[in-house]
Amino acid sequence: MPTSAAVQPPPWCLFRSDSRPFAVALEAVAEVVQADRLIRLAHCPPQILGLCTVRRDIVPVLSLNPGASGVEPETSVVVLVLRSDQGMWGIRIDREGTAVSDGVLNASAQGEPASGGAEVVGSVQRGDLAHAVINPDRTWRNVRALVEAWYQR
Repeated sequence: MPTSAAVQPPPWCLFRSDSRPFAVALEAVAEVVQADRLIRLAHCPPQILGLCTVRRDIVPVLSLNPGASGVEPETSVVVLVLRSDQGMWGIRIDREGTAVSDGVLNASAQGEPASGGAEVVGSVQRGDLAHAVINPDRTWRNVRALVEAWYQR
């Protein structure tokens, strides 16, 4: 019986959202879907792009960059659907550049969430590009807090 086993780094889903490189643990990814259109919600904060259906579930779709342009009605979008402790939700991602890769998490100091609510916990390097690793559970909680604050104005 060996006393030490080589620990493999976890697999990551690498993607781009609004041309910014991100990563999330592959175990949190439900699937990548092309939504024919998003149902826009009236009086919604900028990070909530709308709702889409994934099979029989209704999934909120977010942007990790609240300053990005919205989605035109009747325009299809690619959505990375994530599982979190609060249920499924999605991130609008760019059509190109989504991949699965092994990599070592370079942990960063815990700080304030990014302006879009993304909770970045470190980075994963692929080639010359560092992908910001997000925690899906904390990111969803942060976005929920931003939405609640938006409606309390």
